[in-house]
Amino acid sequence: MELLQDLKTFLEDLTKDMSLGDEKKPPSVHIGFLPLKVAGPPDSPEELAVPAQIKGYKNVQTLPADEMNAGDFPFIILRATEVNDEWEGSQEKAFVPVKLMFATRSTDEDGYRDILHLAQVMRQAFLESPMVGVAAEAQRPIKTIIHEEQPYPQWVGEMRTIWSIPSPTRKVDFINGYQR
Repeated sequence: MELLQDLKTFLEDLTKDMSLGDEKKPPSVHIGFLPLKVAGPPDSPEELAVPAQIKGYKNVQTLPADEMNAGDFPFIILRATEVNDEWEGSQEKAFVPVKLMFATRSTDEDGYRDILHLAQVMRQAFLESPMVGVAAEAQRPIKTIIHEEQPYPQWVGEMRTIWSIPSPTRKVDFINGYQR
């Protein structure tokens, strides 16, 4: 979906100078999910790679989630959840709810501040310049959620947005002046 690619580009540019989390780097932006992690030499074909594991004394154990995902932070994940085609006045419009899930990893109290800062920067950008790409426009309400329970040392939040995009133009086929 072009909207998600435009949002990804917009957010990468918006956050490129941020310094978040223990890594003090800008968030990576992904569409749908974080990239799959696989073990094996970097030059091995992906189909030959296996999920990352470490060998234990008596059995094979999967890497703890903490170690497996540490390099992913900070991040923003974009997910379109549905598309609704509606009439708005005399025009047909499409509305696309997009959920932005974002997280940082910080072992100090800056993690909470980082997640609030990231949320505020995105919110403010969407409200000040609601157009993203050629034709997508942010609609209100924009809802930001910072959960009270946090999986320390990870700090997570989400933003729920709705974007209006143009609906496809209806095609009418006329044969000898009559609609078929």
